[in-house]
Amino acid sequence: MWDLLRSIANCAVQTGSEVYLVGGALRDLVAGRQPGDLDFAVSSHACDLARRVARQLQGTW
Repeated sequence: MWDLLRSIANCAVQTGSEVYLVGGALRDLVAGRQPGDLDFAVSSHACDLARRVARQLQGTW
């Protein structure tokens, strides 16, 4: 999971976006549990960021 978060952070830097992990995933990590899903708040360029992350992870958006 940490590799995934690093990939998202690197893509955010490329788009000039700020990305914040929010919601239950953040609660789970603080409690020492593995989150079931990840929720993010994005400051700007969300679609560009999603495209870049999908491309880097060989996925679709």
